[in-house]
Amino acid sequence: MTPVINIGLNVKGVETLTPLKVLEALRAVGIEPARFGVKQSNTEKTLVIEARKALTEETGLLVASRLEQDAIAQVDSHGHGELFGPKAKEWGPFNPEYFLTL
Repeated sequence: MTPVINIGLNVKGVETLTPLKVLEALRAVGIEPARFGVKQSNTEKTLVIEARKALTEETGLLVASRLEQDAIAQVDSHGHGELFGPKAKEWGPFNPEYFLTL
């Protein structure tokens, strides 16, 4: 299974991020996309990335912080879902009902 990452394009309620900016932040920590696309969640446009490797807790926090995201979601290559970011714990445990795939 390929790791899949969801990163919302809103910052503080406003669509601020571009897919290019998100991909640059991921590449800066060594995450290369295999495929990606923009999907609409219940609240915002979200970049869905099938990655060549999974985020770690450290790289996930770094990407979330750089993109001013409270939390970003990932399902790793073992199918395990998790949240990364400065407010990930406040968002609660990973909820697969809100996770988007390509």
